[in-house]
Amino acid sequence: MVEKKAPSVTLPCGFNCRGGSGPQDKSTSISFTHIPSGQSVHFAAYLLGFSDNFNVRWNAETIYGRMDPISIYQGTGRTISLSWKVLSQGKEDGTCNMKNSSLFLNFQYPSFFGTSADLIQNPPLLRLRFANLAMSAGKRGSLVGYVDGQVSFTPNLDAGFIYVGESIIPKEIDFSCTFVVLHDEALGWEGKKPQQKGFPYGFNTQNRKGVPVPGQTDGQPQGGLMEEALIDGTRIVREAEADERRAREAKEGQAGAKDRLTR
Repeated sequence: MVEKKAPSVTLPCGFNCRGGSGPQDKSTSISFTHIPSGQSVHFAAYLLGFSDNFNVRWNAETIYGRMDPISIYQGTGRTISLSWKVLSQGKEDGTCNMKNSSLFLNFQYPSFFGTSADLIQNPPLLRLRFANLAMSAGKRGSLVGYVDGQVSFTPNLDAGFIYVGESIIPKEIDFSCTFVVLHDEALGWEGKKPQQKGFPYGFNTQNRKGVPVPGQTDGQPQGGLMEEALIDGTRIVREAEADERRAREAKEGQAGAKDRLTR
């Protein structure tokens, strides 16, 4: 899917209600880009909550006679839960905020072929960027993914409203959503070095100057503890693989014996 670029129409408050420019300082804004259309919205980062979650998935199978299950690694997923507040002080920024809020909610729907609502052309994939806490590792750009589940738009009724003709604009709006990251960069390890040194928050993990490491004196390891741990870990994995192979062969042998008895 080719990402499109949207035209720019900026209002006096600094927000772009079609195509998105957002607050003047984008480095401290929460930015969403709708990949199918290329349009963007930027919200000032009045954060209420931020949680970055890494879900490591294993498939554990219990084998008779073995104390520990055989666990096979499946993958690592990442979700970001965030909530923020949108503040409006007057008609101009209130109108901008409502247009950006409406556009963000429109981002949650797919694009269709022509005027038909029966055939989906593109799902509602998004890009998310928030300073260095939500950014791609290699290019220092935005994260690709989608909003999973509920997007909450909650006006604070106690804060009051701004009246524009027959319309009302909440002075305070609370947003919340969960963003599922789709990894578009190679992550993991190449030997003893990570593939992305700046993952996930832009700090080079291989430049450990000033970071104390247990078991080291003047930068030199003591007793080869790291090497021993690596060897032990490799041995455990190989033993688990051998146990899984033997269990699979035993099951196949039992199945063959049953077939011979039924003949």
